[in-house]
Amino acid sequence: MLDPTLADVFNLIADIAALTTFFGMVLFVILYSGFYQWTRRKAGKSVLFLALSFVVVSLVSVLALWIGPDFWLRPFWRMGAWLFAVYAVGYLIYALVYNWKDRHPLLIDPRTGPINPPTDG
Repeated sequence: MLDPTLADVFNLIADIAALTTFFGMVLFVILYSGFYQWTRRKAGKSVLFLALSFVVVSLVSVLALWIGPDFWLRPFWRMGAWLFAVYAVGYLIYALVYNWKDRHPLLIDPRTGPINPPTDG
C-alpha cells in the first residue's frame, strides 16, 4: 500500500498535469483552427479531431477535479467523450490510408556527382 502522504503528492502532480494539458490542448485547437487551413486536407481534419477529442476527454477529468467525481451525468459525458476519441482515432487512420494510396514511388536524383570521380590516367 502506498503511503497516504505520498499518494496525495502523486495525485497533486497528476492534477496539475491534467490541468496544464487541458489548457495547452485548448490553446492548440484555437491556434490550429484559427491560423491553419485545416479543412483542405484529411490530415488537417484528423489532427484537429484528435486534438478536440483530447480536449473533451480531459474536460471530463477537469470537471471531476473542480466539481467532484459525481457531477451531473458524468457517465454519459465520459462515454460521449471516449466515443468521440474513438471516432477521431478512426478518422486519423482513415486519413493516413487515404493519403498512402495517392503517393507515387520515391524518386531520388543525386545533387552532385560521385564522391570519388574516376580519374583518367
